Amino acid sequence: SDHRVDGLLVQLPLPDHIDERRVCNAVCPGKDVDGFHVVNVGRMCLDQSTMLPATPWGVWEIIKRTGIQTLGKNVLVAGRSKNVGMPIAMLLHTDGRHERPGGDATVTISHRYTPKEQLRQHTQIADIIVAAAGLTFYLRSKPLVISISCMFTAMSVIIVWCSPGPRFTNTIHAFRYSQPHHC
Repeated sequence: SDHRVDGLLVQLPLPDHIDERRVCNAVCPGKDVDGFHVVNVGRMCLDQSTMLPATPWGVWEIIKRTGIQTLGKNVLVAGRSKNVGMPIAMLLHTDGRHERPGGDATVTISHRYTPKEQLRQHTQIADIIVAAAGLTFYLRSKPLVISISCMFTAMSVIIVWCSPGPRFTNTIHAFRYSQPHHC
């Protein structure tokens, strides 16, 4: 409640001996820059205005500003992390007529345990792919998510590249296929 503080973020992951949920919920929801507080997560899930995690917000802004249409589209989100995959899936599938408009898309979330054949099928029907998985899964799955399936005209692919290490950074790349690509 310190008026001199505009925002606070909790750098995750925390060491194993620290309760992540307890720490995230100790941050005032109005100053929770990552949107991890249970109140902010709930508001996001209910299509209400709230603080959004930075990387999903960046993906959402790229989608809106580049004119990628999401209404009724099939979207594959590769990754289910609480700071990228889950929030972007929520933003993409929620109702566009609410307090915080969503994308009105049909969203499928894949993760490290998604069978390769199912992942291949999901990529083949996807209009938009958001690769928001951790580095290990992303590198292992990249051929499945981006190369193995046939890419169709006007398919949009958004890659969130997470660089681990002492200076954790997220980079977002968006591109569209303008012609069919085959396996």
